[in-house]
Amino acid sequence: MITKETTLFEKNGIRYEQRGDYLYPVLGACDNATIAGVGKYGTLWMTWLFELDRKLHHQYLLEGVLVEKAIEFQEYACELEEQIIN
Repeated sequence: MITKETTLFEKNGIRYEQRGDYLYPVLGACDNATIAGVGKYGTLWMTWLFELDRKLHHQYLLEGVLVEKAIEFQEYACELEEQIIN
């Protein structure tokens, strides 16, 4: 059942997915290939962010940039690791 509130949210760019009788908002949808690119350090960063700054973690999640930020952190950490090794 689509309500007046649902159409208002959809007009503001929030997509919904129907599961049974209920509509759920689609938050930060991404594919498995993108998540696999996060890597070891990106995963550690997401875990750290969730534990220490939950507000920022949720903000990134709702904006749909959490995985992007984790991939950026993974690349930065790999660069640092390479510098240390050399």
